[in-house]
Amino acid sequence: MKQRQCPDCGSTEVFPIDLHRNQGGAIWVMLWDTYGRKRIDLTTLACADCGLIRQYAADDAKSRNHLARALIRPSDDPR
Repeated sequence: MKQRQCPDCGSTEVFPIDLHRNQGGAIWVMLWDTYGRKRIDLTTLACADCGLIRQYAADDAKSRNHLARALIRPSDDPR
């Protein structure tokens, strides 16, 4: 969907949903990373044809860096 094409129906009618912080509509997640809690804003996209809605983390280097440090990855050790 980030490429403006719906993965379900193939439509190109994909638009961002504008959520205003002052109206209580901002969507974000709090994650613990190496240095404490970090707030990561989410972008919401919707398909006008089939109604699919998806959320993505902000597409900036700072948010990606926080995500990389905060997400838990499975270990390779098969204990």
